[in-house]
Amino acid sequence: MTKLCPARFSSLALRSGCWYLFGGHPRVTSRIMSRPPSRSDSLQSVRQPSVGLAKTPEILPEDGMRNATVILAAGDFPSHPLALEALDSARHLVCCDGAVRALARRGRPAPDVVVGDFDSLPASARRHFPDALFHHEAEQDTNDLAKAFRFCLARRWPDPVILGASGRREDHFLANFALLADFSVDAPGIRMLTDHGLFLVLRYGARIRCGAGRAVSLFSLDPAQRLSSEGLRYPLDGVALDSLWRATLNVADRDVVSLSLERPSPVIVYLAHPGRPRGRQP
Repeated sequence: MTKLCPARFSSLALRSGCWYLFGGHPRVTSRIMSRPPSRSDSLQSVRQPSVGLAKTPEILPEDGMRNATVILAAGDFPSHPLALEALDSARHLVCCDGAVRALARRGRPAPDVVVGDFDSLPASARRHFPDALFHHEAEQDTNDLAKAFRFCLARRWPDPVILGASGRREDHFLANFALLADFSVDAPGIRMLTDHGLFLVLRYGARIRCGAGRAVSLFSLDPAQRLSSEGLRYPLDGVALDSLWRATLNVADRDVVSLSLERPSPVIVYLAHPGRPRGRQP
């Protein structure tokens, strides 16, 4: 572990709740655990209708990225403009312990809280941060992203946008990808945003206004799930999603893609950012 040099740190103004760390710019942070959740903090997301309704909701994938609850994981630090906009405008910013130093070095706003077991943030580094910033969970049955999500859920901070969940170790990303399905039970509007695209979760049919020409892949962790589509270049008609690759590498041929699910089990939708390589290779 590289030893942190105290000279790299500037002063930390605790009285105002701001940080000036690694050149990080100040943001007034929330007081952790300052009050119990109230009715006004209740989830804002509209849950999707039950299976079989003819009128399906329309989803705008990038809508609501500003002023959202953001979880920053410890993968590759985001660089896509949409991800950085979500980060800088976050209403609540929850940082996994392995990401807090990267956040500060890049001069980004201070988090409201750092969550984890702190195996990625040694005591020599923690002493440069205020104690009130840390929420420690020692259990080892779940990863830091799951701990951060539970923290948001307990405070009724709705439908987080997850950043930094990809890159570095592929096993970490696969675990984070699979967690999306679990998270969607309590946060149906949750999204994971990377430098290449975004993931969202459907449990029922929906119309996704993604724009024609956009790369689309669909994944199910339930091998009994079947899916039909309208608006994709390679149509799906009751296709059984019995393998993760089964409905991948497609392209939207219309501005709106309609998806119908046979079962109320989660389907993870990947949409490449506009301008990224599209669909199947020859």
